[in-house]
Amino acid sequence: MSEIDLSRASARPSEALPEDGADLVPERVHKAKARTCLMCSETFESAWAGERICGKCKALAVWRNGNSSITI
Repeated sequence: MSEIDLSRASARPSEALPEDGADLVPERVHKAKARTCLMCSETFESAWAGERICGKCKALAVWRNGNSSITI
């Protein structure tokens, strides 16, 4: 097995990186979409992909208290 020669490996120059890091993460466009609530199975308008519980269910004490007996 031969050794890997890292002496010629190119690294991204530090001056090429933005100082504030703003360009490192691409902008995401969140689109509202109709989704099914994971608690009540009703369709609701979700503001972003990670929103899977509707507002009605989030208002319930079970959701606010973090009841772990909920099964999905």
